[in-house]
Amino acid sequence: RSPVGLKQSNLSDIIIFTTQQFNNGDSYRVYKNPDDVAYDFGSSSEVFKQAVAIFSQTPNILNNSGNLIIAPLLTGVLNPATAGTFLTDSINASAFTSVSDGAFDITIDGALSPTSVTGLDFTRAYTVEDIASVINSYFVTNSIDATVTVDNEKLLFTSTTTGATSSVLIEDGGTGTNLMSSLYFNGTACIATQGIDATSGQETLLNAILRLKPLVFFHGILVAYNATDTEILNAGAYVQSLQKMLFVSRHELTCCDEGELFDIIRTRIYTHTRALPYFDTAEKARLYSAGYAGRFLSVNFDGSNTTLSMHGKELYGIDPDPNLTQTLEDKAKRVGGDVYGSYEGVPAVYCSGANEFADNVYNDNWLIVSLQVAGFNALRQSGTKIPQTEDGVAMLVNAYRNVLEQGVRNLAIAPGTWTREVTFGDQELLKGNVATYGYYIYSTPLSQQSQADRDARKAPYIQMAIKRAGAIHSSEVMVYINN
Repeated sequence: RSPVGLKQSNLSDIIIFTTQQFNNGDSYRVYKNPDDVAYDFGSSSEVFKQAVAIFSQTPNILNNSGNLIIAPLLTGVLNPATAGTFLTDSINASAFTSVSDGAFDITIDGALSPTSVTGLDFTRAYTVEDIASVINSYFVTNSIDATVTVDNEKLLFTSTTTGATSSVLIEDGGTGTNLMSSLYFNGTACIATQGIDATSGQETLLNAILRLKPLVFFHGILVAYNATDTEILNAGAYVQSLQKMLFVSRHELTCCDEGELFDIIRTRIYTHTRALPYFDTAEKARLYSAGYAGRFLSVNFDGSNTTLSMHGKELYGIDPDPNLTQTLEDKAKRVGGDVYGSYEGVPAVYCSGANEFADNVYNDNWLIVSLQVAGFNALRQSGTKIPQTEDGVAMLVNAYRNVLEQGVRNLAIAPGTWTREVTFGDQELLKGNVATYGYYIYSTPLSQQSQADRDARKAPYIQMAIKRAGAIHSSEVMVYINN
């Protein structure tokens, strides 16, 4: 019998967090229709109205056999104080092995001046864990009050203190190789999160996500209560490190102004948190979020030409925003907010890419999860083993290639011109393959693999270049007329 592999996660699964409770104390329940939600929560409840908004869309999450999960927030709990953190971009360990003088400036807990970190030697650091170890050793030796751990191939710097004054900020600085450059930490994609004080009472959104994550899979996240800006930002920082998406609505006329919630989400590059302003009541704004998520997360990535853009889509059961003006739409566009208006009487979503387009995040989440599953299953389902040879590496690469081919079929990926400065492998082959197929895969030759990685039975480093298929949202036409 063939070994059983991992099942692909369903990116159409949505969870709603609510302050209402189940009568038997269940942590969550799974639904396939709104009628069962009405039975548990009542037909006048907001969570039922959100369920109706989700299942009313055509298509909706059922198009991909998605589930609606509803989870009550805990009450009477102590939300512990948290520490300030700083999360880097994904780390390419091979780029560090040539660095013997790594440097950056670090500010802990809002200190008046930063501490310069210099002379970090990574020449014997072959993994992300090795890199974290080098930095931790420096921190211990130099009494810097922070620690470094590995979080999903990223480095997570954490203050040793907790509470609202706890923070970590890393910037360019020091003498030597600047680790904040795009080759290393990639400062433009790093995320700093302030600590919060301990509170008692209702569970926070972040703690609810942390509690439910090991219990049930979900991709989309909604709330059916008035979550505070602090709750949203703390949850958004965590969701950014996951292959999940948080859908957030606000109804205040100022929500897209400079320094307000949606502007902060954009400036912190929380692309996995989607801003959905709807300038009516708070509940109607959240119903817009639910309808949007129900329509958006309906993609069956196993099909052909199934990926979508929300631009121009109509949401069934959701009225266009009655208070949307051109000024408010322009503000939403600046912060990356997607609005729902009436254009010459036609209801439609207007999408902004100021904080990345939502469909790019969705497609990328599918790609990352699918590659992880494909890699695991290639190793798991081998009847004997995948040998540490070029033929063995080819078996792993073929598993990844199958995912990219499916990305071409569903139109997440398409042939095009490679315009990034980053290249690897054979540059001409990279550009040619991307132009012809939409992707390029390169595996480092085994002859160049370090002995430490070989002894650890790791595959050589594999790199992929893909070209997004993108979407057309507008066009300009010039007409010349001649009598």
